[in-house]
Amino acid sequence: MPRVALDCLIVREPYASLIAYGPKRWELRFYPCKKRATIGIIASRKPPIPINSSVAASHSFPQGALLAIAKLSHCRKVTSQDLLPFINGHYRKVRVHDVEFETCEPPLGEPVDDVIEAANDDDWECYAWQLTSVVSLKKPKPIRSKAHSTWQTVKIDLEPKEFRQGQTFGGQSTLDSFH
Repeated sequence: MPRVALDCLIVREPYASLIAYGPKRWELRFYPCKKRATIGIIASRKPPIPINSSVAASHSFPQGALLAIAKLSHCRKVTSQDLLPFINGHYRKVRVHDVEFETCEPPLGEPVDDVIEAANDDDWECYAWQLTSVVSLKKPKPIRSKAHSTWQTVKIDLEPKEFRQGQTFGGQSTLDSFH
């Protein structure tokens, strides 16, 4: 496969891995995104956000590496009220890099505690960037250049054999069907 320039979204761990290897198909940001394209998901070089003691103690999350390719297909504003259907007790246990998470159902796929906290804040609002067709790499691919913003364009060679086959976590759900 020839070298391509790929726009990549920089995401802090453990959220980058929950996109690449788990059910997370909404990347929540405080601003909208107009981009609609196939993008890369890069784990930030910063240490993981210590959302719980297991994440804080883990040294297994990749940093500064391409983890997956996805289609950024939609963006929509969501509020705390929109999160309420996801805190219904139907959660998934997901193990990513030897850390177990309890996550809400796709497409949200966020750790339950994060969602409960946001859903209980009447002023919380965000933008859900909808990711579909997520295919993770079998092994994180280190990225040498450093990002200075949300996006980083990398020139990279990717061979089909580098991708995991038969990945179905998160499905093809869209924000249009949500609400």
